[in-house]
Amino acid sequence: MIFAMPFNSLLLSKDSETVQILGRVLKDLEIRVEHCTEPFNAAKLIMDQHFDAIIVDCDDAQGAAWVLQGARTAAANKTALTIAIVQDQPGGHPVSKLGENFALHKPIVASQAESTL
Repeated sequence: MIFAMPFNSLLLSKDSETVQILGRVLKDLEIRVEHCTEPFNAAKLIMDQHFDAIIVDCDDAQGAAWVLQGARTAAANKTALTIAIVQDQPGGHPVSKLGENFALHKPIVASQAESTL
């Protein structure tokens, strides 16, 4: 009998609405969510355990950049999918250029998040 390992994700965000919507979408996709509100705690988790996806809210651009950089240097998370949550600027250009694989745009819409994930 083969047992599939559950997917694990790390979500760094202080925005309760974003956390609620993404938490529900990830749960529906059977992806376990480890939620952090502080970049230091997220970076520590990245060093200690493997995540299949690392999702960072770019409202704290410096913290998001730090966590994504940590993910790229942590042996266990070099291959993790990285997703930035960005706020569009006037003209429709997102603010993130952190080397993420994908971006979700605020306000988060459950169907958009589900199709990205």
